[in-house]
Amino acid sequence: MSAFFNSSEKVSNRIMMVHFNGNPATTIIIAYAPTEDKSDIEKDTFYNDLQQCTLDVPPHNVLILAGDLNARIGTDSHTINPRTIGKYTYHQLTDDNGNRLINYCENCNMRSTQTRFPHPKSRSWTWLHPNGKSKAQIDHILINGKWLNSIRNVRAYNTVELNSDHRIVSAKLSISLRAPKQNKNKRIKFDWNKLKANSVLQAQFNIEVQNRYEILQNINTDHDIQTKYDNFITSIQDTTVKLIGKTTRKKRKNWASTTTIDLLEKRNSAKSKFKQQPSRENKQHWHILNKQLDESYNNDKINFLEDKLEQLKQAMVSNHLRTTWSLIDEISGKRTSYNTSKIKRKDELLNAKTNINPNTQAIPPAPEDLPINQGPITINEVEQAINQLKDGKSPGIDHSITPEVLKYGGRWIMNQLCNICNEIYNNQQTPKQFNTNIIVPIPKKGDKTLTTNYRGISLMSVAAKTYNRILLNRIREPLDSILRVNQAGFRKGRRCIDQIHATRRILESAIDKQLPIYITFVDFKKAFDSINRKTMFNILRHYGVPTKIVCAIEAIYHNTKSVVLVDGNVSEEFDVTTGVLQGDTLAPYLFITVIDYVMKNAQLYHTNEHGEYGFVTNKRQSSRQPPTCVHDLDFADDIALLENSFDRAQSQLVQTAKRASEVGLQINITKTQALTNQNTNNQTIQLDGQNIKWVDNFKYLGSMMLSTTTDIKVRKSQAWKAFWKLKNIWKSTTIPIKLKINIFKTTCLSILLYGCESWIITNKLENTLNSFATSCYRIMLGIKRTDKIKNNTVYETIKEEPLTQTIQRRQLRYIGHCLRRNTNEFINMYALYTPKSGHGTRKRGRPRLNYPDYVARLINNDTPPTIEEIRKTAVNREEWRKIVVACKPRLFAVE
Repeated sequence: MSAFFNSSEKVSNRIMMVHFNGNPATTIIIAYAPTEDKSDIEKDTFYNDLQQCTLDVPPHNVLILAGDLNARIGTDSHTINPRTIGKYTYHQLTDDNGNRLINYCENCNMRSTQTRFPHPKSRSWTWLHPNGKSKAQIDHILINGKWLNSIRNVRAYNTVELNSDHRIVSAKLSISLRAPKQNKNKRIKFDWNKLKANSVLQAQFNIEVQNRYEILQNINTDHDIQTKYDNFITSIQDTTVKLIGKTTRKKRKNWASTTTIDLLEKRNSAKSKFKQQPSRENKQHWHILNKQLDESYNNDKINFLEDKLEQLKQAMVSNHLRTTWSLIDEISGKRTSYNTSKIKRKDELLNAKTNINPNTQAIPPAPEDLPINQGPITINEVEQAINQLKDGKSPGIDHSITPEVLKYGGRWIMNQLCNICNEIYNNQQTPKQFNTNIIVPIPKKGDKTLTTNYRGISLMSVAAKTYNRILLNRIREPLDSILRVNQAGFRKGRRCIDQIHATRRILESAIDKQLPIYITFVDFKKAFDSINRKTMFNILRHYGVPTKIVCAIEAIYHNTKSVVLVDGNVSEEFDVTTGVLQGDTLAPYLFITVIDYVMKNAQLYHTNEHGEYGFVTNKRQSSRQPPTCVHDLDFADDIALLENSFDRAQSQLVQTAKRASEVGLQINITKTQALTNQNTNNQTIQLDGQNIKWVDNFKYLGSMMLSTTTDIKVRKSQAWKAFWKLKNIWKSTTIPIKLKINIFKTTCLSILLYGCESWIITNKLENTLNSFATSCYRIMLGIKRTDKIKNNTVYETIKEEPLTQTIQRRQLRYIGHCLRRNTNEFINMYALYTPKSGHGTRKRGRPRLNYPDYVARLINNDTPPTIEEIRKTAVNREEWRKIVVACKPRLFAVE
């Protein structure tokens, strides 16, 4: 290493930095942290110095932090920060120094290395207590996230005698370089912006398509639906090629200037000359040119980045969202394409084996049909469905039919599509393009040769989407009125946060009032791809959907096929016999109807066996006030089953699995987990002889359920990850701070504040949240800690309110929205839920702050209103809006 030594510097009495030359350059920080019993001031000073010197290191360097950090990191930290901390920790719990080290890692994009390799405990501890018995892992080696995969192994050794109570810790490093990107074929694309922006071209396009269609119809005397549709798409494609033309692939601009290219040639010539004629003069000339080339490359790269940032600025000002996100991905280096060539058994991407019991498929139709329009499809319905399509969406197998063609191609195209839809609706015969989808496999975790580790995203014919949207518009409102309120997925006016909030309030109240609660979070195997289609159509009839409409839906599902798009190549067709159609607007609603049927039956059978079903949220008061119970909370296939006792939770899961199997769904036992506030006494909920895992916390719909503190820690970690991906934007001196903050709110705060409406923000959590935002603002402004600029000055510069004030106003807006909903909806009933008097008892001692009290104090901390007063006020929008505007941050000490 001495041959590559560059320089060293003393940062403080506890920190030293050493720099080495190389490609890439390497910086090693040696640190000795204060022990656990030192004062907070001393610890803060150390980590402030450490963070500042870390952020000063160029981001492309290999950065390693090694030393006695006196920090114990436990398995609890891996649960919250899996990106920063591995799962092979020596300790169970994290101490204060450990939390400080983790915060430093998040702020500086550093990773723990020891915790990523499975070693026996004997190879993990690094320090022996003077008593000769207690051991700890307090010496750590950390590396910046960019080079994490270069670490091959880390462990402690006894083989070197140090005459110390510490052991030597060694890391094996092997630099990993990124593989070159491969060229991939692309489907034909057309510049639809020309058609969208030019009214003259739209009129010309309309006439040209009509003329070409009439010619094709005269040539082909067979006028069945397939021929008509083939002529329809051929006339559109020919017209598109003639009037619009293919999009020319823009060549990537070479960011290296002509000066740099000339220097490269001169440098190579000088290098060759030195090898042929070794001399001191030739070597010196070669090194001088090499240095000039490096400087020129760096200047060109900076200019290229500034040009991209200027384009980003213009795109955001012009509200071009697609261009904006494309530039953000390019600047951040986000991967937007995947190598999927190694996938085996592509047909398994959609098809799933079903487990149907033939004896239970006899589902009777409803005695009376729902009031659903069964008449011919009108041009107004077609126009409405087309307007509901989003521009810029990828087309299906008939790649010339796009949302832009249907919207801006002229009235004749719309009329012709209306005729085609009516013929399909009346005859239940579809062109093959309606039944053939393109699957784009998106990889998940695990072995990339296995289809189970891919999510198949389907590209469906846009014309077929329009047809299905018409059917959805007809059935949605009548069908929605009879679906259970427990289901919130894909329903108008319902959101994820509703289920998150209701689940949190119920769990919080059960813990507060010591009410036994068992929640089983159910996961189905490939739920959308497993539904038995025949059973699904029977369920639609069971719910009162008229036979005419069911047959119209069934036509789209008849003889469906798919092809897989892998690296630009299209595979052979294969049959798809199970599941709802992917990429379709109607399919999600069909899916939740099937789930509603499953859960309704599971609830019914569970009730017959055990009496009152589900978790009792309020006891029976009288014959006119029966108990209120919650059996399940659902968002599509994310289902939480609630019960009061272990035995009933066991029966509840068995009944749910049984009813789900009747429609083709199978519970994934390894991913299904259970949570309770009771002592399990080694009891385990079982399904098919396999144990369901007990967990202390669970991420439901993206939020940690048990406490606000844990959820904020997880979301903060994810927000830091998103923040550092865009470091080129934050550190740019050409982008205005207002634009940086707009990007920050969209890319980082949206991650941090997901589910914040249901948080209870204490004094400590307020400091945590505001500290995160302030740190980000300082980085955007280029402020260093040595600049000694106060936070008040930062906020005066950016003209933004504290983050917690934004959150608390958002919470009040949400509560007002919930309390104005129908009284029979879950979110209204459980927005400010607390068990009534006599239902459960609090623990002795100071009670935790619950959500209703928290909201009351947000409204008026001096004289908090009652729940009844809050409900009454929320109904008046104007009064509630005044309360939201007047809200200021409140500090609450207890969660």
